[in-house]
Amino acid sequence: MPKLKATPAGTRDKDHLISVIQAGTGASKKAASETLDALLETVTLSLKKNKKVQLYGFGSFELVKRKAQGAEPGHRRGHQDQGVQGRALQSRHEAEGRRLEA
Repeated sequence: MPKLKATPAGTRDKDHLISVIQAGTGASKKAASETLDALLETVTLSLKKNKKVQLYGFGSFELVKRKAQGAEPGHRRGHQDQGVQGRALQSRHEAEGRRLEA
């Protein structure tokens, strides 16, 4: 397998990943693109279903509840705005067997 490099400046990450898949597998550009699309779609669907996605040797991803954001309650006289609660993507990257926070 050829030595991998970071995504060059001015290149989309997805295009670079397709090139890496091509170089590592000998697949056509179309097959490499379809492989990457299938991977990303699977990760996206899993996250939408609130499932944790763990790629051993790379990292893990999950959606977590985010505290309500917005104005402080009672910031205006007679108005109780609780803010908006949402979800955020949390990722934990693995490097040489150690877990690092992103």
